[in-house]
Amino acid sequence: MSTKTEWYARVGDKVLVFGSANDLNAFYASLLAVAPAKTEVKVGTTLYGYCGGAFGDDYDEKRVEALGADWIVVRNSKGQPLFAANDDPCTTAEGFHDWLAEYTEPKRD
Repeated sequence: MSTKTEWYARVGDKVLVFGSANDLNAFYASLLAVAPAKTEVKVGTTLYGYCGGAFGDDYDEKRVEALGADWIVVRNSKGQPLFAANDDPCTTAEGFHDWLAEYTEPKRD
C-alpha cells in the first residue's frame, strides 16, 4: 500500500494541489517573479499625495520639474515649487527614485 503526499497552496478562495514540494516551490517562485513594474520618475511625472513627507506636509498632486541623482524639484497644484533631497547616505540614487515611484499612482481606498 502506497500513500501519495500532496502539497497545497491557498490562493484567494481557491486551493491548489501539487504533487511534490518542488512543484509547489516552483509555483511560489513564479508568483514572486511577476512583480508589478514601477513607473519611472522623470520630468513631467505626476506624484500623488504625501510622498512620505519628502515635500513637507503637502498632500497636493505634484509635477516633477527637474531631478538629479539625489534631488528632485516638483511644483504642486498651487504653483509652488518644492524641493527634496536624498540626505540618507545609505540610500542610493536608484533607491531614492524607486521610493518616489510608489507615489506615481493615485491611492485607492
